[in-house]
Amino acid sequence: MGVFDTDGGKRSGGLGLTSASIGFRNQVADLIEEFGIKVIKDEWVNKIYNKKYYGLKFMINNFSSFL
Repeated sequence: MGVFDTDGGKRSGGLGLTSASIGFRNQVADLIEEFGIKVIKDEWVNKIYNKKYYGLKFMINNFSSFL
């Protein structure tokens, strides 16, 4: 939860995270999946900075063990 307090936010009706580190994104995704939550990973190039970013998003509900 600490990561999402600082680097996460609402994304596509759920929660998400963006990072410049693919390794960090993948490690966070693995941890979330341990709670039985399906994670969608994506990546893109920021046109302003010409730098690649890595994201993830997932849906939660009132019964989610993530909360």
